[in-house]
Amino acid sequence: MSTDHIHTIVELDRLSAAILNSLNAHIALINSEGIITAFNTQWKIYREECEENWSHPGLNENILSVLQHPLAAGNESALRLLLGIKDVLCEERESFTMKYQVSQEASQKTFSVTVNPLGTDEGAILIYEDISAQIQSQTYLKETREKFEKHFQNSLYGILVADESNTVIEANNIACKLLEVSENNLIFTDISNYLNVNMSVADIQKRINRKGNYIGDYEIKTAKGNVIPIELSVTLFRNESGKPVTSWAFKDISQKRNTQQALKTSELLYKLQFNNTLEGTIIGKPDGLILEVNPAACDMLGYEPGELEGNYRDIIFDMDNPVNIQAVANRRENGSFTGEVEFTHKDGHKIPVEVSSVIFEAEDGEEKTIINIKDISSRIAIQKQLLDEKEFTESAISSLPTAFFVFNLKGELIRWNNMLEQDLGYTNEEIASTNVMKLVHPDDRSLLFNILEDKLVGKKISVEARCITKDGEAVHYLLRGTSFEQNGERFIVGGGLNRNNIIEIENERQQVKKELQRTRHFNDLAVDGANLGLWEVDLDSDNAYYNERWYTMLGYDKDDVEFTKSFFYSLVHHEDRHIPDTELSRYIESGDSYEAEFRLKTTDGSYRWILAIGKFVDWNEYGEPTKLAGSHMDITERKLVEVESKRNQKLLNQLFFNSPIGIVLVDADGNVQNINQSFSKIFGYSDSEIIGKNLDQTIVPQAMDEQGETLSRLSFTGDSFQTETIRISKDGKEVPVLVGGVPVELDGDVIAIYGMYVDITERKALENQIVELLETEQKARAQMQDMFEESPSAIAMLEGKDHIYNFVNQKYKELVGKQDLVGLSVKEALPEMDEQGFTDLLDTCYNEDKSLYFNEKEVYFNNGKNGASKSHFLNFVYKPIHNEDGEVYGIFVEAIDVTEQVQARNIIEESLVEKETLLGEVHHRVKNNLAIISGLLELEILDNNDQKISKHLHSTQSRITTIAKIHELLYQNESLTHVSFRRFIETVVKDGAEVTDNNAYKLITSFELDEVELNVNQAIPAGMLLNEVLDYLDQIRCNSGIQNSQLALRMKGSDECVKIDLIDPSGQLLPAYGLDHPNTNLRKELIDVLSSQINGSIILENETESILSIHFAKRELRGPHSALKN
Repeated sequence: MSTDHIHTIVELDRLSAAILNSLNAHIALINSEGIITAFNTQWKIYREECEENWSHPGLNENILSVLQHPLAAGNESALRLLLGIKDVLCEERESFTMKYQVSQEASQKTFSVTVNPLGTDEGAILIYEDISAQIQSQTYLKETREKFEKHFQNSLYGILVADESNTVIEANNIACKLLEVSENNLIFTDISNYLNVNMSVADIQKRINRKGNYIGDYEIKTAKGNVIPIELSVTLFRNESGKPVTSWAFKDISQKRNTQQALKTSELLYKLQFNNTLEGTIIGKPDGLILEVNPAACDMLGYEPGELEGNYRDIIFDMDNPVNIQAVANRRENGSFTGEVEFTHKDGHKIPVEVSSVIFEAEDGEEKTIINIKDISSRIAIQKQLLDEKEFTESAISSLPTAFFVFNLKGELIRWNNMLEQDLGYTNEEIASTNVMKLVHPDDRSLLFNILEDKLVGKKISVEARCITKDGEAVHYLLRGTSFEQNGERFIVGGGLNRNNIIEIENERQQVKKELQRTRHFNDLAVDGANLGLWEVDLDSDNAYYNERWYTMLGYDKDDVEFTKSFFYSLVHHEDRHIPDTELSRYIESGDSYEAEFRLKTTDGSYRWILAIGKFVDWNEYGEPTKLAGSHMDITERKLVEVESKRNQKLLNQLFFNSPIGIVLVDADGNVQNINQSFSKIFGYSDSEIIGKNLDQTIVPQAMDEQGETLSRLSFTGDSFQTETIRISKDGKEVPVLVGGVPVELDGDVIAIYGMYVDITERKALENQIVELLETEQKARAQMQDMFEESPSAIAMLEGKDHIYNFVNQKYKELVGKQDLVGLSVKEALPEMDEQGFTDLLDTCYNEDKSLYFNEKEVYFNNGKNGASKSHFLNFVYKPIHNEDGEVYGIFVEAIDVTEQVQARNIIEESLVEKETLLGEVHHRVKNNLAIISGLLELEILDNNDQKISKHLHSTQSRITTIAKIHELLYQNESLTHVSFRRFIETVVKDGAEVTDNNAYKLITSFELDEVELNVNQAIPAGMLLNEVLDYLDQIRCNSGIQNSQLALRMKGSDECVKIDLIDPSGQLLPAYGLDHPNTNLRKELIDVLSSQINGSIILENETESILSIHFAKRELRGPHSALKN
């Protein structure tokens, strides 16, 4: 059976049906046995939509039986509901409430269940209120807050949040660490103490709009006075009150700055090395473009840097040379190349170089090449000379008319010639595998034993011995030789003359002749070994003679050219052609010796430096010289050394004059020979004012003469020194300096001293400041200890990994109940702290350098009677203490006993919870009672046929509904003193026009509502006032016969006031508001009373459009409701 949306199997009176119909909750009635006898539409709709409808049984179903099914599946909510219903039906409880969740498709519903009895054996009423939205909102807010807190604390950036007055209101751990201050000491301080940006809120907003949140590089000042470079960004937002709030995020970029400085230093060192290295360096691109060359490469190739840079390698690197082509190909394939190639000098001659080249990717992503080159012309020339000499030696040995041999002390033959093979009849392979002992006759082998045992070291041998041929015949040999050592191994070298020849005497004569030739040959070798070319020039005929070595030295073949005086001059470098004649003229005048240095052209087009030394060797009858003879020595290597020496001297001079250290050169007598700019800057002397003067007498104070003499003597012993002292500047001012001395030695004797001076005035000032700071620190430490002793907080200082007490104040002793703590570890002195896990927390603080903060932490100490434990609530901190190196060496402990405050607050909170519960129940009961009154009025209206009375009853019912809705919103809201007036208008006026038959509410056809929160003492009269005005306008409409009148309702709210506008676009209804109408005095009086109760005003405007405005100020009016809260 269904009656007015009420589904029932029993007869309900109209009052009960009206009550069930007036509520939005899911409501059902059960009899004393638990059978559902009636429920409203909300119950029915949910039952049909929800798959799990065990909580909403149908009519005539026993809810106690239905709950058995989910109970069997382990549903705890079903169990609690079952027990609660039973207790109410059995009158063991006056009422029962609970919350439970039910899954519905992909969502969950949360219900607040209330079971109230209907009377003895009358059953009970079940009220299910849907609170899913409130639960979801609370969960979402909690999760959002947790995520924000997690992000805030785990951010890699330090974050400071400041209010409109630049006061820090929040800070994360990274910010506290960077600023070297605890969070408690940071909060509520002025942010400009650490960060000085000097931008107003408007400036910040403009900056963000134009350039984004990133500010750039700044410096932040820590609590300890340290300045840290940072990257800074800012975010601007507004809090709930609309006030601006700034969030500053910053990151320490000290390491980045250090890296950039190190990079600059590396680049500077690279440039210094690039410009001063002895090896040529060329930087370019793989396609051959030359970007940069160093001085060594320019000297080697004969170019200036501007002639090479910007050009391609073809001008110095012949790409037609197969060796060069292969080198470039190998570098492209492998990315690098090391080997020998050929470069081209500016004058056209080829230079063999040893090259190391690599392709690399530059910072801009472009490929570049770096090439290191080293001139190996001298090395190749020496190698060629050695090969020539080796070839000559081999030819000479093969051509000897006697046997030649070389063997080691093991008897193994190393070298021999053909004559030995011919004399003994062996082949080359047979001799190679035969020990020298087997070639000697057994009777003569004792002679060889002495040689092999190395008894003849350094002596020449000449003995006669018999050797055995391959056929077994004896051959008489005259053996001559000596020993030599090579690579740590000794060898015997010599020859043998076969005396079996009948012309032995002739052979000996020939041997003497050959010895003479060999001597001449050895003389030639000596000349060649000295790298000397011999020459002779006929001054009258210009004919010239040059020996073989001269030709070899320059690479010419004497059979290919005719060397005359004129051709000789064509070989001289064009810059040196005047030197030979000039030196000859000088020699003719002086008569001492001819000596000149000039360059001669070789066959490959290159030039070699030559030292020419000569003398006149023939004169005519008039005493005039006719022949000049001498030698040419290749001194190219020496010249290169001289060039390098000059470059080193130049570099040394640059270092001397440009050094930031003051340097003075003092001779053996202590007189100044030279000074650099830094020395002049320190002492104020110019070069002319001090050079030649005694250094000690000039800058050493009279009181320190003995020290100056001692340092000077120490330097001239060959020892270096370094010490701090005082010296006098030109203007008589004492200058603290770091002085050092480095001796200059020549052939073991000290000939001069380099004195080095560093002005340490600033460092000394810093040292004095440090001393003052240490003294200040000692005083501060004493004051701090006194302050700790007098502090109301319990303070202790722990030292070392074992946490040994080294200081405790009286407050700490009283807190823990012990006096003798110093010298004991925490674990020894207070075992109960270890039992509660505080020793592990101290280890974490010490090992991880991490401050730990605790608020209202419950801690017990064994300080009660007879050692009983006693609990305290403490606010305390564990903070690491650092030494000068930044290492943790102890922990600072500070605690405040807040036990009394915590206990008092707990009592207050319990009392407040009881008051809030009571106040919520009051609102709920008032709302229900008003709903019952509204239902009673509804019954009266239905039974009354008098329209005038019905109209009054409708007005009364709408007033009661208004008050009931306020209390319902208060009951549903988290706040029990404030309600959303927007929600009130939407549910009473907007929804009421659709659900009820209230014509006054139907006047409003459009809504524009701000969110407005009102105190209950304003909300009730304001709601009733709006209701009365709408009823009054509806009464005017009916009395005046106005048709199709439509109004718009607009509500605007601010922190100070509320304005409610009723807008009449047609201009028909509102103008009649200000006129007098019959039977409306009581209602108008009620409107005035309600308006004055909220200190409001009602204004009618008819200028451009008809608007009826209700103004009132928002106030926290004190009344019964707020009194409960406050």
